[in-house]
Amino acid sequence: LNQEFDKAKSALQNILFVKGISSDEIIRGFMNELPNLDLSSESQMEIIKLLAEVDFRLSEGASPDIQLFAVLAKISSIVS
Repeated sequence: LNQEFDKAKSALQNILFVKGISSDEIIRGFMNELPNLDLSSESQMEIIKLLAEVDFRLSEGASPDIQLFAVLAKISSIVS
């Protein structure tokens, strides 16, 4: 949320590739943490729609890392 995309991307890569956390768990983590963030209801709704779209794409076989990096980019644009 503080516009440090490179740090967020690096942390996500670590979670995905080093720790081996699944994309489903990461999406659930985003959803669980969303109410704790200082965001407007509008921004939260946009992020929920984004996460739902990504969850669907992942279930259809899309690349998890590309989809999750896109989530970071979109969240960055929503909160800025």
